[in-house]
Amino acid sequence: MIDLAAGTTGSGIASSCLVDVNLLLWAYHRQFPRHDAARAWWEESLSVGRLIGIPWPTIVAFFSISTDHRVLERPAERDEAAATTQGWLDRPNTWVPVPTDRHSAIFFDLLRSSDAAARHTPDCHLAALAIEWGLELLTADRDFARYPRLQWRNPLDP
Repeated sequence: MIDLAAGTTGSGIASSCLVDVNLLLWAYHRQFPRHDAARAWWEESLSVGRLIGIPWPTIVAFFSISTDHRVLERPAERDEAAATTQGWLDRPNTWVPVPTDRHSAIFFDLLRSSDAAARHTPDCHLAALAIEWGLELLTADRDFARYPRLQWRNPLDP
């Protein structure tokens, strides 16, 4: 995992992105309809030089959902999910972007300007994180369109 200095905030990390949990869940669990496409995309992403930001909310959500038998037909075992996520973090082209001192201002501005609340609050946090680091957010969730300052796309769309 790459260790980036906090002093680079706002300038963007060249060729870097931030990954939302839905893509990782689809790539890992066969039961999702877009599993094959997501898995191919994720394997390619991990093998090329582009920096991949995997924020803590994505890591925690992946672990939580992946091990929950109420959500998945075939959930992962705790140690399997932990080893998988640790393996991603150990890759030379991954890093964990964390909020900086600008995060609260960006976050609250996005909440107000997008009228986000309730279930959109975690998305707002990811959007703020991507904006403050100058990253493109990769997600299959079209709800991110509510944040006009956010650069985002679904890498599985043609």
